Amino acid sequence: MFQRTGKELPGARKFYDHTEGEPVWGQILVYAFYTDDKTSYPLTFLQYEKADNDQNKNETKYELTQEMISELEETVDVLADTYFFDLWFVHDPSLIKHVISYGKDWVGSVRSNW
Repeated sequence: MFQRTGKELPGARKFYDHTEGEPVWGQILVYAFYTDDKTSYPLTFLQYEKADNDQNKNETKYELTQEMISELEETVDVLADTYFFDLWFVHDPSLIKHVISYGKDWVGSVRSNW
């Protein structure tokens, strides 16, 4: 048996965890689910990898989300009429415009101080 620490996991590093209030070791996945009256179905996910420096700039979580929406709309032909986002995604106007460009509605919570 080999002890694993998780340090070799692809894309793993310290990310700030808002629930913990401090950086934690882990991975960030941007994912999509389809939900109907009966259950939720996982559709797809992409891994966010934080860039080490400005010259090696990776895609943002918003850009990854736009990629997933494009794939779901253009390739999968997902049946969703509405996309739901958590608090951190709603404040990106380009993401909201991207959803609207497919003729879809969106729902998301916003901070009370906005």
